[in-house]
Amino acid sequence: MEDRSTRTPIQIDMNADGSFRTPPQAQFSANAFSAPGPLSATLLRWALIVAGVATVGAVAFFVLWLALVMVPIAIGAAAIAYGVLRYRMWKSGVSVKGFGRRG
Repeated sequence: MEDRSTRTPIQIDMNADGSFRTPPQAQFSANAFSAPGPLSATLLRWALIVAGVATVGAVAFFVLWLALVMVPIAIGAAAIAYGVLRYRMWKSGVSVKGFGRRG
C-alpha cells in the first residue's frame, strides 16, 4: 500500500464560481503529415515513417537475396535427381523413350 503522505495531491481545475473548467479541445488535422505540433513530434513522426520504409526495404532485400541463393541449390538438386533417374533407367534396362528393354 502506498503512503498517502508522499503521494502528490490531485489537482482540480475549478473556476471561481465553482464550475469545472473544460479542457481545451484538441485540433485534429485530416492530413497527419501536416498536423500542427511541436517540431519534436514532427521529427519523430517522419523518423518513424523513414524507419518503417527502411525496414520494409530491408526485409524485401533479404527475401530476394534468399530466393537468389536458392536458385543454384535447386538447379543442383534437379541435376542430381535427373542423374539418379537416368542411372536407374540404365540399370533396369529401360530405353530413354520407354519402348521395351534394351539388348
